[in-house]
Amino acid sequence: MRHRVILKQRLRPGKVEAYLRAHENIWPELEAEYRDLGVTNFSCFIHGRDILIFVETDPERVARAEGHPRPQDARWQSLMEKIKDQEFGSVEYEEFYRMPMPEDCPA
Repeated sequence: MRHRVILKQRLRPGKVEAYLRAHENIWPELEAEYRDLGVTNFSCFIHGRDILIFVETDPERVARAEGHPRPQDARWQSLMEKIKDQEFGSVEYEEFYRMPMPEDCPA
């Protein structure tokens, strides 16, 4: 079963537009790196300055990628540090319930 988590973060005042612009042109190399690291779904949601980031991963692929360099992610996080409210930090929400889906229902 895939691992799913939601992260809640907050943007600095006046940085919403910069955050949205940054996500208009996500680098293909960053997306490829995330896929190689086992990320199967990555979605961002925004309300005011608050952002929710939904991440779904394949635990086996994550384990195999453990310790691999992540240069694109490091570069991206460096850009996001200027936009995200570092004092707010990040709150991680763990999934505790998932509605069972019938076998013939697309996930």
